[in-house]
Order: sequence, then structure tokens, then C-alpha cells
Amino acid sequence: MSRRYFFIITGILLVGPLFWGCSPYTQQVVPFKMPGSFSNMTQLAGIQIGARSYSDPNEAQKAFGFDIRGAGLLPVQVVIDHKGTSPLEINSSQTFLVDYQNNLWPVLDKRLAYERVARYSEMAEIGAGAAKHGFLGAAAGATAGGVSAYESNRVNQDISRDLRNKSLESRPIRPLEIVHGFIFFPGEASSAKELRLQFKESGTNRFLNIALPL
Repeated sequence: MSRRYFFIITGILLVGPLFWGCSPYTQQVVPFKMPGSFSNMTQLAGIQIGARSYSDPNEAQKAFGFDIRGAGLLPVQVVIDHKGTSPLEINSSQTFLVDYQNNLWPVLDKRLAYERVARYSEMAEIGAGAAKHGFLGAAAGATAGGVSAYESNRVNQDISRDLRNKSLESRPIRPLEIVHGFIFFPGEASSAKELRLQFKESGTNRFLNIALPL
């Protein structure tokens, strides 16, 4: 056996089992409730806002259809009922998640969030292939390049589009609109105590700060 094949097989033996039980990335609609249904609903400058975290891995997987916590993301759902008069947008550079150790976590960079989910999905697909076709089939697939380039590209496009559609960052929040979406924080945060949001009024230098217990 050549050294190349030895390392491929060894890698699958060591890493593969970690992903055999993982579900590959799937697109799934996550429902939402009006801000008034949240126990932490807060009103500020004509907007009503409520939020909930998906720090619990089981709840997160049920909502998203795959192990998004295992992929390295901690999603926080935010719902806004804008009854004010000025358009707003979230200032992600001054928006933070506070954990129960009082650490502040910044919003996860969009590119990094995409890369984490794409990497997780790729490994989950490899693990699923290993479980379905057996170890030797998985090794052969690995030497052949694993998932086809076409399929991999399609999945990556789906991930990018889905994360973009779900993300609340950089989305204008216009008066009389109900807006909902997610802010993705690093999965290294093990808990979610509070969400600190900053809004910027479009066309002005006015900023609004709000803290929501999670």
C-alpha cells in the first residue's frame, strides 16, 4: 500500500466516524412569531423587537434541518415590527452576543459563516457516503475526489443563497414593515445571555442601542 493511500484511509478512519451521524446541509424554512409573543419584547423609537437564541444544539438542528451548532454557528433569530418613521439598518460592527461568562462575541463574518457551513456539509456528505457504501467505497471516493465538482458547486451555491436570505445583516428595515431573520455568531460561544443590537437610522448619524435578554 502506498503512503498516499495509507494516509487517505487513516484519515477516514480517524475523522469519518465524527461525521457519519451528521446530517448534510438542507434548506429549511424557520417559522417566526411576532415580537409581542417574545418574553423579551422591547420597544424603542417606534419599533417593537423580540429575539431568541438557538444555542441548544437539539433545538437548532430541529429548526434548521441540520446541525448548525456543530457547523460552528450560533444563530439568534430577530423579529422587528417597525412602526416608526425612519428606515433603519443593523450596525453589525456594534452588535454583540453576551454569554453567561459575560464574554462579548462579535457577529460572525459572512464569508466565515459560509465557509464553516460548507465545510461541515462536505464532511457530512463524505461521512454519509462512508456509511452507505462502506469504508472501502469511501476510500475509493476520496481518491477519486469525493463528491463530484458539479454537485459540490451546486450545494455551495445553495448554502450561500440560503445564508444570505436568512441573514438580517445589512437588510434595510423600512417603516411599516415586519422584518425577520438571523444574526449568526461564532459557535465557540457556548451560551447566550443577552443580545446587544445597534441600529443606524438611514440618512442620519443617529444610532439606537438596545439590549435583549435571551
